Amino acid sequence: MGGGHEVVVKALRAYSGRLNGDIAVPKEVSGLVGSSDVGDKSWGVVGIFVKGKYTEMLGDLNDLLTEMANGLQAASEKFSGAANAYDGHEEDSKQLLGQVLKLLTDPAPSRTPTMGPAPKGS
Repeated sequence: MGGGHEVVVKALRAYSGRLNGDIAVPKEVSGLVGSSDVGDKSWGVVGIFVKGKYTEMLGDLNDLLTEMANGLQAASEKFSGAANAYDGHEEDSKQLLGQVLKLLTDPAPSRTPTMGPAPKGS
C-alpha cells in the first residue's frame, strides 16, 4: 500500500490567519489611492485633458484592490474550512477506529458463555 499523506492542520490555520492579516494591505493602499486624486484646478489647462483618464485609472486600481482584498478573504475562509474539514475527518476516524477496536476486543455474542460466571465487563 502507499504511504498516504499527512495534513498539518496547524499550518493550514496559520496560513489562513496570515491571509486574513494581509487583507489590510490592499485596503491601506486603496485609502492612499483615494487621497491621490486631486481636484481639477490642480491639473491646469493642459492637464485637464488627461485628468479624466487619470481618474478612471484610479477607479480601476481601486476596484482591483477591492477584488484583491476580497480574494484574500475568500482564500482565508477556504483554508480555515479545509482545516476544519481535516479536523472533523480526524475525529470521525478516531471514533470509527475506537468502535472497531471495541468490536475486536469484546467477546463475540456467539462466544458469550450462557452458564457459569458472567464475563468481566458485563
